[in-house]
Amino acid sequence: MQITHVEVSPMELGLRVPYRTAYHAEAGVESVGVVFIRIETRQGDVAWGCAAFDPAITGETLEGVTRVCQACARRARDLNPLNIEHALTELGRLTTEAPSAQCAFDIALHDLLGLNAGMPLYRFLGGYRHRIQTSIAINLGSVRETVEMARARAAQGFRILKIKGGLSPEEDVRRVRAVHRALPELTIRLDADQGYTIQQALEIARALEGRLEMLEQPTPAADLDGLAEVTEHSPIPI
Repeated sequence: MQITHVEVSPMELGLRVPYRTAYHAEAGVESVGVVFIRIETRQGDVAWGCAAFDPAITGETLEGVTRVCQACARRARDLNPLNIEHALTELGRLTTEAPSAQCAFDIALHDLLGLNAGMPLYRFLGGYRHRIQTSIAINLGSVRETVEMARARAAQGFRILKIKGGLSPEEDVRRVRAVHRALPELTIRLDADQGYTIQQALEIARALEGRLEMLEQPTPAADLDGLAEVTEHSPIPI
């Protein structure tokens, strides 16, 4: 299989509901930058990949990711897309400053792999489910706003809610408890976005035992010892 053309398309996608997390607590996010890549092969297959990133977390920019994707597009035409490990290793030399670009080509090359095999990629990789449950994030907000957003998502069919938190441990406890009272049949997760100290994380885990399926990223990412301590002593999964 030979790649004949790679198209790189940067876009700004507007969000219907502004997205608020501990990283964007002031104004929230009203649009996100993404870069789509479209790969064509001599055999007529067309595969897609996407680089999605958050500048506040990864430090990447739309212009930078686009530039790296364009460099990868030029290099990819000299690579065998079915030799995925080698191809991604070669592209990895170009993507150290923009890891989401590597992700985009990883997705596209696996898409080509499934097309070449003549079956959906999940089946080619050994999967057997036709559907899986996924969570939907609930933005930062007041207790009332959190419950309203949770009810709206539940009405859309979601059964797993991931509540964003991390700015106020006490408020996060109130928000989770309120959602649990309103929607006791739903699975609830809390994503602190690195916002808690070790003590705060453990206090929240104890306060919400029986209400949370898990507590995500409670402490700063660089503090692995702290995360290990929370994991060891928390009554709920971390």
